[in-house]
Amino acid sequence: MFLIVGLGNPDLEYLNTRHNAGFMAIDHIAKLYEASWQSKPKFKSQMTQININNIEVVLSKPETYMNLSGMAVQAIASFYKIPISNIIVIHDDIDLAFGRLTYKLDGGTGGHNGLKSLKNTIGTNYHRIRMGIGRPSNSNYDISQFVLEKFLEAELAIINKNIELIAKNIKFLITNEIEKFIKEISF
Repeated sequence: MFLIVGLGNPDLEYLNTRHNAGFMAIDHIAKLYEASWQSKPKFKSQMTQININNIEVVLSKPETYMNLSGMAVQAIASFYKIPISNIIVIHDDIDLAFGRLTYKLDGGTGGHNGLKSLKNTIGTNYHRIRMGIGRPSNSNYDISQFVLEKFLEAELAIINKNIELIAKNIKFLITNEIEKFIKEISF
């Protein structure tokens, strides 16, 4: 069994914001596999389950807000007995150029509060799909404001293309074909 988590904030005001790139990606995965979200207060998450190549996969959008995402992930992983090595987290990354996608196993938090929360609850030995949102062009611009702003229309077209790539190729992470996943999302 695997757990795929999209990081983001649950309120409608955060819809299509840079910090919600993870939610956007996991929503597309659920849609591709014709799965419906259900609120699961016990796990502080919106959740659904899909099957990829006969492997059960839990999808989660924590409702704890970004800074406490680890609580939800830990509760789900513990209940379903999912090892940390079978957790995939999709998140925005300000240190990655806008529009870039990368895969990483393990690593630091890069100042990302959602990743800090995960580090404090489950550690860091999980799979990551990093979605580059870039930095503001003005170095004096408030980073916390930047990540909570909505994508511009032109940016959204690129993000949606990346989301499609992730959803279409996530099966390769589930079947441990990591190199194939990396090849398919790299451009």
